[in-house]
Amino acid sequence: MVIDPLPDEPTIQFLEMDQSQLPVLGNVWAHDVEDRMELFLVESNGKLLLVVEFFEFDPTRATRGLAGFQVFEADFSERKRWVRMQSLGDRVLFIYRNFAASLLAADVGVKGNCIYCIDPSKEEPMPWSVFDLSNGSVTDAPLPCPPSPSTHLMFVPSIC
Repeated sequence: MVIDPLPDEPTIQFLEMDQSQLPVLGNVWAHDVEDRMELFLVESNGKLLLVVEFFEFDPTRATRGLAGFQVFEADFSERKRWVRMQSLGDRVLFIYRNFAASLLAADVGVKGNCIYCIDPSKEEPMPWSVFDLSNGSVTDAPLPCPPSPSTHLMFVPSIC
């Protein structure tokens, strides 16, 4: 569903997007494989992105850890499809639970073309990981963290 509140008469549209470019695990679509991936929608510089977060399961610890990401841009032309992105350019994404935000990397003092997230397999005080889209690497991210996982809350203030 797409809601456009800006014109004189706001519009609501239902779009069916071609999902053939989205990742598949075996013969199962992404949204059916909750233990191996999560999906996030995020607006980034006027574009709608679908972010797919992949996990690896560690049976020895009964936890899942971050394996990587893929990012897709919505193509709302006649084809209505998701197109895989190779770069976020100078933007950065922050992902946590049901939250996703896109910011200019320079505005928050981090490296662009990266996705920052809290890795469920990591212990505090440094649960943050950064995924670099340019080379596919996952490294620790020295970002501040609240004292308790139950208090993790993210928001991006905006000036209207």
